[in-house]
Amino acid sequence: MKRLINNRKDLFTIPNLMGYFRIMLIPIFMAVYIGADGRADYIAAAVILGISGLTDCFDGKIARHFNMITEWGKVLDPVADKLTQAAVFISLSFRYPTMRYLVILFIVKEMFMGIMGAIMLKMGSMMDGARWYGKLCTAILYGAMFLLLLVVDMSYFAAGLIISVCIIMNIFSFVCYIVYYARVLMNKPVTSGKIKMWKPVVTILAVIFVFIAVNAVAAIISSSKQPDYTGDGEVAMWNTGDAERAVIVEDNREALLARVRMIRNAQSEIVLSTFDFMSDESGRIMLGALMEAADRGVKINVIVDGFDGVLHMKWNPYFYALSSKENVTVKLYNEISPFTMWKGMARMHDKYIIADRQIYMLGGRNTFNYFLGDYSSYKNYDRDVLVWRAEPAVSGDSASVNKLLDYYESVWNGGECRLFADSERIADWYCVRRAAERIEETYKKYCSGHEELSEEYLYQDNTFPVESITLLSNPINAGVKEPVVWYKLMNLISSAEESVKLHTPYIICNDMMYDTLTGAAAGKEVTVMTNSVANNGNSFGAADLEKNRERMLDTGISLLEYEGGVSYHGKSIVIDDDISVVGSFNMDMRSAYLDTELMLVIKSKELNAQLRGLMENYEGSARIALPDGEYDNPYNVVPQEITAKRKFRKDVIKTLFYWARFLF
Repeated sequence: MKRLINNRKDLFTIPNLMGYFRIMLIPIFMAVYIGADGRADYIAAAVILGISGLTDCFDGKIARHFNMITEWGKVLDPVADKLTQAAVFISLSFRYPTMRYLVILFIVKEMFMGIMGAIMLKMGSMMDGARWYGKLCTAILYGAMFLLLLVVDMSYFAAGLIISVCIIMNIFSFVCYIVYYARVLMNKPVTSGKIKMWKPVVTILAVIFVFIAVNAVAAIISSSKQPDYTGDGEVAMWNTGDAERAVIVEDNREALLARVRMIRNAQSEIVLSTFDFMSDESGRIMLGALMEAADRGVKINVIVDGFDGVLHMKWNPYFYALSSKENVTVKLYNEISPFTMWKGMARMHDKYIIADRQIYMLGGRNTFNYFLGDYSSYKNYDRDVLVWRAEPAVSGDSASVNKLLDYYESVWNGGECRLFADSERIADWYCVRRAAERIEETYKKYCSGHEELSEEYLYQDNTFPVESITLLSNPINAGVKEPVVWYKLMNLISSAEESVKLHTPYIICNDMMYDTLTGAAAGKEVTVMTNSVANNGNSFGAADLEKNRERMLDTGISLLEYEGGVSYHGKSIVIDDDISVVGSFNMDMRSAYLDTELMLVIKSKELNAQLRGLMENYEGSARIALPDGEYDNPYNVVPQEITAKRKFRKDVIKTLFYWARFLF
């Protein structure tokens, strides 16, 4: 057997020095990456790894070109490679929770390969190069690690998908190697390891494509049915007496402040339902408030839609920090799954928060920067209504908070909700502990900048008296639904004596919706405001308005197109001088037939006056659409210029995907 070191000079050749340097970079890389506190730190770690990669590229070339190949170098180079790979995997596991499973699998697989290699060497046999599945696995692994390191802003869900692919490929490769070595040890013939790698790759991609295509078609077909409404459309108002009061919460900053105040003051129970929850600045503030309340012994129940919940919460240590807390339960409604795609289009669109059976907010705001606080250059204008009572409601009485809690219980205990993650052991993971620390830091910083949170807030002085309230809701099944909320809203509009103002982000109607709106608007002044084509954040909504503007005007309504520059997301109605409606329902087929939706109907002259004034503020930045395609512009509004990107999306939708308008 050849000696590894023939003389001391072999230890210090340039290629070997580069190998030592690569090993020395490992702890530096790990320290920078694991201790990273921002984008710059992650980029610095990637640069360090890039330098390591360059030494790996050139040490072999130098050794061959200058005749510096040594037996020690043949050992040192692969050892440095494996140590670097292990360092990258371990470091990534400190940021991405699922990476720990890949690390364990990698270690087990490499130990197996090392042991089997030693056994074969002792038998006088060697593997004729890496097998194709080993090469494919290595290529995918390196590509994945490259993406995870360089794409600093990658979502946790995307990272989790990439890591999952690596785990699957490692398992596949591991099993193939086990079969290979078993056949070798039993002296059975083995097929050549040389195969065109593109063949299995194409086969795998083809299977995935067919699977996705079949599921997509199933989801579209199952969601295309639009059942008739079989109810009477009557809206019964619950008399609240003097017990409940309400106010519109319009500003995004005030919306976040009001939520945090509710959570900080809660004594027994908090319920949060949201369509989308992210771990950005406002999301972390909300997480911090909920976690602090849980530490006080407050029971926390959170429901998030199972599509955006998976996209933004799955494999995200910030949400594991919340769900692993004692007193906290998080559920996802109709969690997306490749095996139940036929009901994947049905979403939970409800947005509300309840505290102690005494106070709640309901509206159209999601739980992230676009809707809460002032942390994003891009934002949406939206609104909530806050309802408060001086004393907690008694279970079973007619208080509107009890009606909302009854609705929540039906969703929470229904068959469509599944636990997000409930293991308290997750809290011990490094990435989760670190996320919890950052949540606490963000929350404390927010509270220190809002001293009013420590002061007594007099809801009595900041709300309006209410005569009656009712809650409108769609069915909660994860599938097509009767358009309950739509018919009840049309019934309310029909009951108007003089005027109606309706605001909606976009309008995507079918024949039934146009017809019922025509009937409801007859004999009264009905004004509908929506985003203009250029101002609309929903490309399907923009395309539909451009294509069906005349159809909308034929219903007899006055159509205003908002040109404020920020996408308007409010869903509200004022009827005459006493009825106000606020909630999550968009004027589209998705809200009518597919999503759970809530609209709160409140009878109060004072609240109506507040909401009407807020809506008219937006109307001052709108133009009036005319039947001839022109606009009346009483406020001299400068129309928005549609960006090239939005125009391209809109035109593609009108040309190729208009048929799918019922889904968006």
